[in-house]
Amino acid sequence: MDFQQSKYSIDSLVQRVRSGKLALPDFQRDFVWEPKEVVDLLDSISRQWPIGSLLLLSGPQPFAFRPINSGPELSVSDLDLYILDGQQRVTALFHAIADVSDFCYFVDFQELLNGSDEVFSWERRSKFERQYPDVKSRAKGMVALVTDLWEISKFYEWMRFVPENIDTSQVIHLRQTRLGGLQSKVYDVFAIVLEQDIDLEALARIFETINRKGVDLDAFELLVAKLYPHGFNLKEEWEKAREEFRILGDFDPDEKHKLELLKLVSLIIRISEGKKFSRGVRQGDLLALSKENISTYWRDGVSLMAETLQFAKLNFGVISPELLPNWAMIHGLAGLIKFHRYDATEAWWRNSLIEQHYAQAANTKIVAHWDILRTGAFTVEKVQIGEDKAREILAKPAGANGLLNKGLLALIYKGGALDPLTNKPLQSSQRIAFRSISSDGVIRRIRSVDKISQIIMLSDEGDKKIGRQILASDPKVSQLALSSQGLDLGTYERVEAFLINVLQSGEI
Repeated sequence: MDFQQSKYSIDSLVQRVRSGKLALPDFQRDFVWEPKEVVDLLDSISRQWPIGSLLLLSGPQPFAFRPINSGPELSVSDLDLYILDGQQRVTALFHAIADVSDFCYFVDFQELLNGSDEVFSWERRSKFERQYPDVKSRAKGMVALVTDLWEISKFYEWMRFVPENIDTSQVIHLRQTRLGGLQSKVYDVFAIVLEQDIDLEALARIFETINRKGVDLDAFELLVAKLYPHGFNLKEEWEKAREEFRILGDFDPDEKHKLELLKLVSLIIRISEGKKFSRGVRQGDLLALSKENISTYWRDGVSLMAETLQFAKLNFGVISPELLPNWAMIHGLAGLIKFHRYDATEAWWRNSLIEQHYAQAANTKIVAHWDILRTGAFTVEKVQIGEDKAREILAKPAGANGLLNKGLLALIYKGGALDPLTNKPLQSSQRIAFRSISSDGVIRRIRSVDKISQIIMLSDEGDKKIGRQILASDPKVSQLALSSQGLDLGTYERVEAFLINVLQSGEI
């Protein structure tokens, strides 16, 4: 089989998308990355870290094709490359650099100047452009879109409007160093390019192979290798923890999140031994932890994680990974439990959901949260929400606001919600599935445009019954159950008063 190894600048990949020369085979899945994953990719590129290679296929080919998400329409005469592996990365880069998606990706230079390590953020385009309608307003606010950074001419146009009290030489230096990879003609992506005349049977086998589930290499696996020669078998300790505390396995059945336990251990080391022994919870911070401290505080971390998950399950309806807002919320809750601030857990949890405080820059915020708890200066007041705020929450897209959506549904679950297709309490089910409901009462799979107001929960049994489509007006569907999840039976959308009750009192 013939193939060639090549490298493409990010500029050339983006230009190929713009000109219709790079496309997807129609059998590829849709773009599924959430904004956080796009931000993580941008952060790696800004540091000029490797992001993996692409697998491309020379064209044209005898099968259907489609454009990259948000890309232009395609013509078979222009098309010369298909993406077999790397669609999510290429699409994410196109969205950020061409600034064409529903989200705006930007750098907060004020955070950079203050020494923060988490400087990339995202916001829905409609909200971002209301706050920053042009380059002048962005510069005045010290935020720069990725597209502002990419071309030197655009960057200096942005620099013209930076406030006078800002040291512009330092801003320029940060673009060249900390953000060095996010500049035109700097970063190259490696690719394997399969020849146009490849046998289709071989192509099918290659595609099947690259889409099989792989094993991520993260700080946990690296620490297993690092600590083993020193007599501490981290993998074995993890297995012991899962055996002793079943809830750890319940929330991490495929062992993808065992790194979260190490983050908790690192936080405990930080408040027990001092900041010089634990810088934080990023992967580099975890890899810098000493064998002695990991082995000393491992047991404390295991016990605290189990206690925290059990607390979230009993108090906030987080009964499974599907209803877990995100792991940063668990780390924050663990801090309150560690410092015996049970009185603050209710208000803190609901506030964190409403404000989605840990949806971005979570690593930095969690470390700061624990540091404040250690000083004893932590205070929290319950956020009061009215109809306007409730309406704003319900109108948010569910997919892009996963923390808020899952946390809200977990509270609804805890309040005694019923399954729309069986009329049984959801609490009797071992697993919860999410669906959306349309304005004409059709229950269906969730789409990217579906709002929080449209998302409903089903039990195992209900999810199996649903088939492709079931009308909510069908007598098999319980109107009472839909009401128990806060839906108005005229509009089939969750109502503001219901949301206010859930977020303020926990009652439905």
